[in-house]
Amino acid sequence: MQNQSKKVTRREFLGLSALGLTSLTILPSWTMNGVRIAPSDRVVLGFIGLGRQGIGDFHAFTHCPGVQVVAGCDSVRSRKEPIAPVEAGASTNIFFCNVNIAHELGRPVKWDPVTKRYFDDKEAEAHRLYYYEYRNPYKLPYRDRMI
Repeated sequence: MQNQSKKVTRREFLGLSALGLTSLTILPSWTMNGVRIAPSDRVVLGFIGLGRQGIGDFHAFTHCPGVQVVAGCDSVRSRKEPIAPVEAGASTNIFFCNVNIAHELGRPVKWDPVTKRYFDDKEAEAHRLYYYEYRNPYKLPYRDRMI
């Protein structure tokens, strides 16, 4: 009998891991831990660019009540196509950028997810995180409409 072990590439492993994590989302979240969290009170995360810090964040967020981690990849380091589209990562990134902008401004900010702009808030739109320049091919498709 021959040993026909197939080496699993990192990309295949991440794809299968994401598939496994996604399959868990089919079940209601309370079936795992007995705690019911309304969908409107839950944050769904997908990690793009899991470096040393990202792995720690990944593990920390998986243990937070109300946080659902559904995918992750390290396409920045490998330069391969991510398993999630850049728009999916951007929506998560925008959430955290808005939190950081509000923290630095010392007040709440109102974000319109349809237009990808702040509601009448020139100070927030002038913030350095709002105009962060991503490198190719990770530029946001709607970036030109923002400026």
